[in-house]
Amino acid sequence: MTRSKWTGLVVVCLMLALVATMIAGCAGEEASPTPAPTQSPGQTATATPTPTPAPKPTYNWIISEPYPEGTPQYEGTVLFTEMCSEASDGRMQFEIYPGNLLGNYIDQQISLMRNQQDFALSWPTSAVAPRSDAAWLGYMYEDWDDFEAAFAPGGWMNELISEIYEEDANIKLLASIPTSLTAISSTKKFDVMDLNKGVKLRHAPSPVLAARFEAQGFNPIVMNMSEVESALLMGTIDAVGFISGSQLWQYRQACPYVYRWNDGSNPMQMMVSLDVWNAMPKEDQDIILDVAEEWNDWAWPEAKKAEDQLQADLLAAGIEVIELTPEEWEYMASLALPKEIPLIEQTAGKLVVDAIAENAPMVAKYRP
Repeated sequence: MTRSKWTGLVVVCLMLALVATMIAGCAGEEASPTPAPTQSPGQTATATPTPTPAPKPTYNWIISEPYPEGTPQYEGTVLFTEMCSEASDGRMQFEIYPGNLLGNYIDQQISLMRNQQDFALSWPTSAVAPRSDAAWLGYMYEDWDDFEAAFAPGGWMNELISEIYEEDANIKLLASIPTSLTAISSTKKFDVMDLNKGVKLRHAPSPVLAARFEAQGFNPIVMNMSEVESALLMGTIDAVGFISGSQLWQYRQACPYVYRWNDGSNPMQMMVSLDVWNAMPKEDQDIILDVAEEWNDWAWPEAKKAEDQLQADLLAAGIEVIELTPEEWEYMASLALPKEIPLIEQTAGKLVVDAIAENAPMVAKYRP
């Protein structure tokens, strides 16, 4: 081998030895440890605390309804409160005041409007929201299906009244439970087509009802409900109009006739003060809205069952239940609506009546 070849071989060997030394050195190295944080003498190291979630609010609300204990309205109110309590894991509690313990249903709504009360089950009333008189307009629907389509959640009339109550009365409507379609309990039988002021009929203090009954030929009288039964028995009045199913049953001893007038109905509404509502976090508002939807799913079928059962009970008790014929029904509408609609336009406004007429053919037909 020549000298030059030996020299090249030596260089290659030296280079390989250098590379091997570098690899071995790298393999023996360890990662430098992260230096421990410095702390003052006597100081103890602590972990960063996890924030504690704020406790959810609890409530003890007042709720009222104008019927005594044992009635379907009272039982429905109890059910609503129980559902709210369960859905909120017990955070939502209620004190229930039935009947007139907090005043009549108008007094209760005034308290809601002023944020002096939290919830109530009641009817729309012009004493609190004048435009809600629109709910008393007759002949907006002909039967139970029309009634439910108008007033059940999402119904056109329910949406209209809800908007009026928020704007005019500082009250939010949550849910509804219907009462009977309109009926008249009477001590005597009469000719629907020829009343001629011969029937003294008690009605609620509403200008709309007064105009309706007078136009239809009744002799309308306003009287406190507490006096009605004795007035029927004594003959001071002949009939009482547009009352609940439980009242139809209550007057069965005095009134052997029930006329199914079926010109409308005004469901009871579950109401909450808008101030109380707006003070709740959205999570709790959603809980109540979910309960209200579920409660409605119970309330409307339950009310229809009660309506059918009432009809059977009246017949079994010997009450003559008189259904108006289609001709009688429309004749009564033709007399009443031209008188009622101008009154509703005065209190509720033309735009409200326009909205009703779009959905209620009889109102559109007989609108002056």
